[in-house]
Amino acid sequence: MLLKISNLQFGFAALLAFLGLLTYERYSTKKKGYRLPPGPKPLPLIGNVFDLPPKGEPEFLHWFKHKDAYGPLSSVTVMGLTLVIFHDKEAAYAVMGKKAQKTSARPRMNFATLCGFEDFLITHQYDATYRKHRKMVQQEIGTKALSAGFNPIQEREALHFALQVLHDPGNILGHLRTLAAAQILQITYGYSINRKGHDPLVDVIEHAMENLSSAFVPLSWTVDFIPAIDRLPSWFPGLSFRRTAKEWKATNMAAAGLPYDFVKRQLAHKAHRPSYASNLLEKHMATPGDVTSLTSDDEEAIKWSAVSLYAAGSDSTVAILTSVILALVMFPEVQERAQEEIDLVVGNDRLPNFDDRERLPYIDGIVKEAWRWNPVGPMGLTHKCEEDIFYGEYIIPKGSYLLPSLYWFLRDPRDYSDPSAFKPERYLEPLNEPDPGDLAFGYGRRSCAGRWFAEASVYITIVHLLAVFRIRKDRDAQGNEIPVKLEAIPGMVNRPKPFAFKVEPRSQLHVNLLRRLEVEQEPERASVTRRRRFFDIGIACSVRIEGRGHKCIQQLHPHYVATGMRLLQSSGTILGVKWLAGRDNGWLSDGAFNIILGVLQRLDVQARWEFSQIKWTTGAATEADFMRDGAGRCLLQLEQGTDIVDGVPSLRDTAFHS
Repeated sequence: MLLKISNLQFGFAALLAFLGLLTYERYSTKKKGYRLPPGPKPLPLIGNVFDLPPKGEPEFLHWFKHKDAYGPLSSVTVMGLTLVIFHDKEAAYAVMGKKAQKTSARPRMNFATLCGFEDFLITHQYDATYRKHRKMVQQEIGTKALSAGFNPIQEREALHFALQVLHDPGNILGHLRTLAAAQILQITYGYSINRKGHDPLVDVIEHAMENLSSAFVPLSWTVDFIPAIDRLPSWFPGLSFRRTAKEWKATNMAAAGLPYDFVKRQLAHKAHRPSYASNLLEKHMATPGDVTSLTSDDEEAIKWSAVSLYAAGSDSTVAILTSVILALVMFPEVQERAQEEIDLVVGNDRLPNFDDRERLPYIDGIVKEAWRWNPVGPMGLTHKCEEDIFYGEYIIPKGSYLLPSLYWFLRDPRDYSDPSAFKPERYLEPLNEPDPGDLAFGYGRRSCAGRWFAEASVYITIVHLLAVFRIRKDRDAQGNEIPVKLEAIPGMVNRPKPFAFKVEPRSQLHVNLLRRLEVEQEPERASVTRRRRFFDIGIACSVRIEGRGHKCIQQLHPHYVATGMRLLQSSGTILGVKWLAGRDNGWLSDGAFNIILGVLQRLDVQARWEFSQIKWTTGAATEADFMRDGAGRCLLQLEQGTDIVDGVPSLRDTAFHS
């Protein structure tokens, strides 16, 4: 009698057999006389899968429990993959600092790879490509002196931030996001954001950064510790990560490609502003002034190292500044002392600048304390062992993930008195406690190359904020102060949970100062506005917005949409963004761009597209082409799984419906 086994049962049995073999191979790497660092007892086959951080709990707080339970080094093993957690600063330095040649790799996280995130510098493997990208960053912003070249931009953006807070104090955290985006895009690409509404480029890149943060939480995606599931047939349950990865990769490619194309086009028209990307493009052109003379390797290095600056700096800047605001609310005495120092050194007739920094030691202490009190990377960015490493009685097997608890290192009472308090004076005489930057910015060859730029950004923002505003606890309807405390949100970047506070000008004198500076500042034109053709950011596209849909008159991007494509609002859930109507004939509005990208990210989901049969592949369709009614129109129905060629739906196997 034949034994009947369903496809699901067979697949599950095969998966268990694979996991058993993988576990055996992993555990067989132990060397005689050495053992793994202690940790919770693993279960057969699956190991410590139930000892991973539960959903909703910040990773660093979960692993912090290991310090008291297992000591300075601990470990867990999931499906044969070992994670080693360091709660000892010396041990972490011995393994990740002194042996950086063996521990500078990044974990190859399968889900992040499917999304294309390994092209970013902070997540790239330690190889020749990584070294080339990092060398470029180091040559442009990697020292204090190089970073200082961008100080005028940082001062200008800090003033914009202060003015936004003056006009809309209730949205200060939103203004921080605008500040971070404006600084980095201006410095990296010479791109000025739209301050009067949503900026399409910022929206795209911010979306990519949110995805990046979610993709790189260790072992948060099943395919990361069971890679075999990516080879299972599409009907197998639990494979929704594939669709997510496809959508995220489209956003990822747009985030890197669109601003880079903007700089190239500006260079070609000699309309560029000096920036990280334009400087490198000019240095690497084989023929001066000819952007087509770049090698493909140089183009890829410039493009991905540039967007990596945004990835490394945007979220972390917002997070650290939000933490400082929380600290100022929780510790009002810090704010009072800081403002006394500013008033004494700077006065009330101007805003502080970078020249004042050496005479503002307490403010400088606030900047240092910001990195220590609530570090943006409390577990650092995970490193990976390339070889077996022996430390004391322990073996750290090849392939292990290394997680240093920077959170504990920066709160160790042996180094920092009263570590839970926000005390900028700890870095001044007579305490002279250690500068936290040496830990907060990472280990060895993976340390943050943009450290000096980040510190300068935090300094100029905080000193502007404190110079003219008072931040305090908010009150409820009964007039009682609303209590606040430090609580973390799970994610790769550590940021506080939302908290109640109030911001107001220190006096009318300070209001007058800001208004005078607002009048005196030079007007700034956004790189993309409602009335400028969108090819300025590397897109040759005009869209007429009307009730019937969005007409793609010219090519949006070589790898995204074909000329002549008409996007129909067949489903709000497909578009995934707000419907924004406009009347600018032949122009692309911010809202239209968001809608188009929303559709592109979901090309494998049911959607309806309409093409001009005559003009859709080549040339530039005109308004007249779209006004013709009749045989020149056809409707294309895209079903889930439709072939995508370079981001454009494949027409080879697709039926047309007239």
